[in-house]
Amino acid sequence: MPLTYIEKALIIFTLTLLSSCMPWTSKFKCPKPPLGKCQSIEKTYRETDNQRSYKNAETLNTLLEKLKKCGSNDSKCRENIAEEIRGLFAEMGEYNRTRLKTLSQILSSPPVPLRYPPKIV
Repeated sequence: MPLTYIEKALIIFTLTLLSSCMPWTSKFKCPKPPLGKCQSIEKTYRETDNQRSYKNAETLNTLLEKLKKCGSNDSKCRENIAEEIRGLFAEMGEYNRTRLKTLSQILSSPPVPLRYPPKIV
């Protein structure tokens, strides 16, 4: 029994819909590799989104492990590690301050009209 036009259209529509749900499943071929990194969308997203937070978490975990290894009487070792931890949090705080300052400037600036209302003559 042959398929009707409606059934064919429904099948094509369903396949199109299902293929568009996963944007990074296709194989990506870089047309101009000398211009920069050539990698999949998913890998790029994960690198840019989580790189800083993962780096800070790994650094903090490493410093805490070193702190556990320091003896309770070794105040110089504990002070050095505490200073490194303070520096790590200061760096994170500076990033957040800069981000919040930029957002507050955007919100406090007067809105720019996208179009002007028509003038009635």
